[in-house]
Amino acid sequence: KSTMPDDPCLWGISLRQLQHFRAAVYAAGGFRNKDGSFRDLNMYDLCTEFIKPYTAGSGVSLAVLYNKKMPRRGRLANVFVSHSWGESFLSFVSYLESGVGGQTPLTL
Repeated sequence: KSTMPDDPCLWGISLRQLQHFRAAVYAAGGFRNKDGSFRDLNMYDLCTEFIKPYTAGSGVSLAVLYNKKMPRRGRLANVFVSHSWGESFLSFVSYLESGVGGQTPLTL
């Protein structure tokens, strides 16, 4: 079982990693209701249904789990981004994608 890095600046996750996680949720059917209709997960749902099970037993956050093999056991964040727990995960990632575009890789 791992532990979180002491420095919260190392709790970063890259936009590419968020995109990867979005693809994993999509592949698992996370954006579909049982009847096949579209389901827009908010951050509460995402955390409960996907992040907690994915990180269970690791002792670390999703961001640190993605980056545990980095030299300092975490990815240094270069920007702080806030979000609402009631916010759509898809919208959140979309906002980051449109705001960053092809600029320097973003770690938040």
